[in-house]
Amino acid sequence: MSENLREKIINRLRAPLEEYNASFRNLLETGRDIENSLQHGTEMLSEIRHRFDNLSATVELEFEGAAVFDQEIKRMKELLEQTITKVDESLKISNRISEDLQMIAQTFDQIHKEGVQLDDIIKDINTVSESIEVASRNAGITAFHAGKKGRGFEVIAREMTNLVRSSRIPTNLIPVVSKKVIREVVSLGHDLLGVSKFVFELKHINKEFSGITDELLELIPGVEANIKSISDSVTEQKALHNHLLEENQKLSRRIDEIYDTARFSAVLELSLGTVFRHINNIRKALLEVQNNSNFIHIYNSLKIALSNTRKSYDKGIETTIIQNISKIGRQFSERPILQFVSEANHLYKITKDVAQEVKNWLNTNTLGAEVLSRGTKFYKNIMEILISLNKKINALKSL
Repeated sequence: MSENLREKIINRLRAPLEEYNASFRNLLETGRDIENSLQHGTEMLSEIRHRFDNLSATVELEFEGAAVFDQEIKRMKELLEQTITKVDESLKISNRISEDLQMIAQTFDQIHKEGVQLDDIIKDINTVSESIEVASRNAGITAFHAGKKGRGFEVIAREMTNLVRSSRIPTNLIPVVSKKVIREVVSLGHDLLGVSKFVFELKHINKEFSGITDELLELIPGVEANIKSISDSVTEQKALHNHLLEENQKLSRRIDEIYDTARFSAVLELSLGTVFRHINNIRKALLEVQNNSNFIHIYNSLKIALSNTRKSYDKGIETTIIQNISKIGRQFSERPILQFVSEANHLYKITKDVAQEVKNWLNTNTLGAEVLSRGTKFYKNIMEILISLNKKINALKSL
């Protein structure tokens, strides 16, 4: 009877114990899955941390570059304002030179007119002198024939003749001087024509200067707007950078939590493995025992082991591990990185626009430098002509 009871108990325990074997194998597989998940999570966090480190270094460099770029833009604006001031001063000087040259031209015209009038006066003086000399000679002849009565007229006629002859030398000198004056005035007129050409060129340069000034004034608002955009972008990136740093600081704690979970899983797996081997040994002994008293003792040991296993292993442990892994996945999304990359792309676009503005400014500045060089050359040529005119005018004064 006891033998039949033992067989019945063994037969009833065979299926649950085999199911226990299967459950434990599933548990081992679950443990390996958890270990793989933890390993994957650790690799993911390490990769994210690596990205955060790279982004932090990139942001630091970008901040430094943005600060330098902001300073260069401010210097550029100052240079623009200085350039506009210099252009305005050049315009004023050019206009003043144009006015002075016009006054010189008017003076030369007046000198030329007076020189022509002087030549006409000299011709009239020569005609009058010749008439007086002829009249004096005729009066002297008439007085000579009159004898003593005409002696007084003869003296007067002789004095008139001497007066005309003595005045002829300076009178003849005046046409020579007059011709020289006219010749110098004509030479001055040619110089004045050259000056007029320079005046025309100066007006053209002034027009180009005005166009360049307008272009520079149009560039300034665009550059200032881009500076503001860069400043706003840098401010936004600073906030994102601080957020990334906070996330990066959390990584060490999260990785420690993963290691704790991994250690907990490993300890749990070792503990369950020990329990399994203990129960498996009891199972083998139970199936092989022949003595009824020993069978009852082993059977009671199996009941105690199974009861302790049920108490030791709680389904909530596995749930806790899975929740920790899913929590890690939620906490470490790549949204901050993507947001930072988006803002970096925005800054790149702004920087590209600023580069185009700077390129336009450089082209305009190059054109301005060329025009300034031409203006300097013209001013030098005009200065040489004015010095020559001054020498000729001083020579005329000494005649």
